[in-house]
Amino acid sequence: MEIICPQCRQPWDMSAAQILAAKLKFGLGSTEHTFTCPNCGAKNVVTEPELNATDSSGERIHVTGTQTRTEHDIEHPPRAENPGGKAPVNPIPGPKPSAMQRHGVVMVRSLNVRRDHSMRAETMAGLRKGERVKILDTWTNGDDIWAQLGPERWVAILYDGDGFIELLDD
Repeated sequence: MEIICPQCRQPWDMSAAQILAAKLKFGLGSTEHTFTCPNCGAKNVVTEPELNATDSSGERIHVTGTQTRTEHDIEHPPRAENPGGKAPVNPIPGPKPSAMQRHGVVMVRSLNVRRDHSMRAETMAGLRKGERVKILDTWTNGDDIWAQLGPERWVAILYDGDGFIELLDD
């Protein structure tokens, strides 16, 4: 499946991992997914109907969604003077717990269950290929998607473009 970037007008083939990433995000309720053009670096937004229409027809995706703004495009207000102090670190809060729970199955040989939604977080347990899990909540930073399986129990659904859990239709 190909995407044609509206900025540079060049097509590129989406990998199976990129398609899986988009389908996972759509399965978790997201309405759009951002693909980065490997030719010019533009962020291209694809909606679920655009992906589904192209997935079934095998044609190219002509992106009609908006392009996301990069950090350089965003205007920030001037900073207050803070002599000698360090800038505060304000974490981005995760989504509120969802009433809709999903189920999934582990697609990789082994998958670490971590204390938090970070690859640097302490490993609490492990899962094996074929194990079913109940997803209580999800967290994303826009690229990676994590599933909460219980208190202080998180697994990566999608990390660095690779899918680890396939969502099941309940």
